[in-house]
Parts: sequence; C-alpha cells; structure tokens
Amino acid sequence: MQFRQGLYILAMFVIVFGLWNTRVFAFSRPITFPVDGASTFRDDFGEPRGANGERKHLGVDIIADKLTPVVAAVDGVVSDVVSPEATWGYAVTIKDNAGYKYIYLHLNNDTPGTDDGLGGEAGAYAPGIKVGAKVKAGDLIGWVGDSGDAEDTGSHLHFEIETPKKVNINPYESLVLALKSGGSEVGPRLAVGDKGEEVRRLQIKLANAGFYNEEITGNFGPITKSAVTRFQKSKGLEPVGQVGPKTRAALSKV
Repeated sequence: MQFRQGLYILAMFVIVFGLWNTRVFAFSRPITFPVDGASTFRDDFGEPRGANGERKHLGVDIIADKLTPVVAAVDGVVSDVVSPEATWGYAVTIKDNAGYKYIYLHLNNDTPGTDDGLGGEAGAYAPGIKVGAKVKAGDLIGWVGDSGDAEDTGSHLHFEIETPKKVNINPYESLVLALKSGGSEVGPRLAVGDKGEEVRRLQIKLANAGFYNEEITGNFGPITKSAVTRFQKSKGLEPVGQVGPKTRAALSKV
C-alpha cells in the first residue's frame, strides 16, 4: 500500500514538474531587448486597462524617453505596419520563422522636441520598414513615443508576444532573459549631450579603433557623433550616431 502511494506521489511530481517546465518554455522566447537605450519595465501583463478595467493588458510597457530607438527583437519579416495612425497609435508587427509575432505599439507621432502629434510615419518608422521587409534582431525599426491612446500616459513601448495560435503570452520573462543572457548588450544609450565616464570610455575605444583623434573629454558632441557614425558604417551597422546594443557589442571587440 505504501509502495503504491509512493508511486502515486512520484507520478504526480513528474506530471506537475513537466507541466511547469512546459509553461516556462512556452512563456520564454529568445529575443533581443526591443528598446535600444535607458528604460525600465515591470510585469504588468494581465493588469486591468480601460476606464473601468474592462480589458486586460496584453503586453509589457517599457518606459523610455521619446525617440529612444526601437529595434527588432528577432530575425523575421514585418507582417503589419499601421498606416494611417490608429486609435492605439503607430505600430509594427514582426513575425519570426516559428510563427510567433512581436508587436510594438505607441511608436512616436511627434515632431522632435514637441508633443504636437505631427511627426507622421517618418517619425514613427525607420526607413525601409514596410510589410514584407526582412529584419535581423537588433535592426532599427522605429522610435519610442506616445501615439494613440498613450498620449496621456507618457512615452513608452507596449511590447507583445503572440503565439502561432494567436494567444498572447507574457513577455516579461523573455525581456528579463534578454538582458541577462546577452540578447542585448546592457549599458546606457549614448548620444549627443551625454557626459561622463561612459562617454570617456567610448572615446578611448573609438581612438583605439582609429576613428577618434581628438582630446578625450567625456563629452558626447558633434565630433564624437561623427566618429561613432564612421565606426558604425565600417561595421555595416545603421549609422545613427548613437551607441546602443549592436554598436556596444562591436566596440567590445576593439
């Protein structure tokens, strides 16, 4: 009798553990972190939304400054680009080879330095981002904003993951793993106006690579931007003149 009870307990343990492992696997996808710059996020998947909490939040909100670059989380194909701006703002969807979709909402709709809502699609989407375009993980696809129904909540990227069976899964674990596993080179985004030790190290790296021949000042100005742009071009990167995950990874090899 005790032997049978022991087998029963063992069987239940195997079943529960197996289901738990399946859940973890199903809710984690190998991705590159989709915001290329300083940001914060928490697990707000499933929280009530709407005036009376009538709908559930189907993604995770990544809080970042307006115009922070947004990048492809995976290799894939752009399957949807919102045009014209919808009630939920400008948005892009990328589909990977396994059929999972990665959905980006509230991309920028403002003229730089304003909150005028007049930035248009050129202010939301990177050049070449259209339905059918192929992208690689880390490619620039647009910029953080507050378009659509995010106008009153502040700039952020609403990021969703949808399974091939059209079920939204919680992106939180995938985002955490992206930062921990090297899916994204962790570090601050560096751009014109930044100052400090991180910029000083950047200038030293660029100098060692032969792209910066000026005084090491720790100030990110036009000269440093030009050096970053030339370095990015030499590595086949998008020449945006800012330092994000891909540029940081390339510099780490210098």
